[in-house]
Amino acid sequence: MNTLTTPIATMSSREIAELTGKRHDHVIRDIEKMLDDVKIDHPKFGGVYVDVKGEERKCYNLPKNLTLNLIAGYRADVRLKIIDRWMELEAAPAMPAIAVSILRLNTETRKERRAPGDDRRKFPIFWRDCAADCALPPI
Repeated sequence: MNTLTTPIATMSSREIAELTGKRHDHVIRDIEKMLDDVKIDHPKFGGVYVDVKGEERKCYNLPKNLTLNLIAGYRADVRLKIIDRWMELEAAPAMPAIAVSILRLNTETRKERRAPGDDRRKFPIFWRDCAADCALPPI
């Protein structure tokens, strides 16, 4: 029997680093310590992304409960940013997991290619296509 499963929403360690203003390697360190403390295997939530130099780098994709556990030790203003982002994720209509992965990859790739000062107007076709699917503001 084929059953459709609803993709589980996750937040990447890169997004956590961006929202908190922390270095990504420090967020990775915090996640690994937390996973060790709660006795969860790292590979279960592990991922890979390609950096601006074209090298593969480690990242993690955490479900809500582990994200909130991670940030419990962070400052209140930082926790609020993460919680607000989770509320946005939960309010958005569910997208198939593959679409989310493709969108995340395309968005991160585009961000890495931008020079300082560039904005989304540099990629109007990409932004227009994503805006229609993800309720992004028009350019």
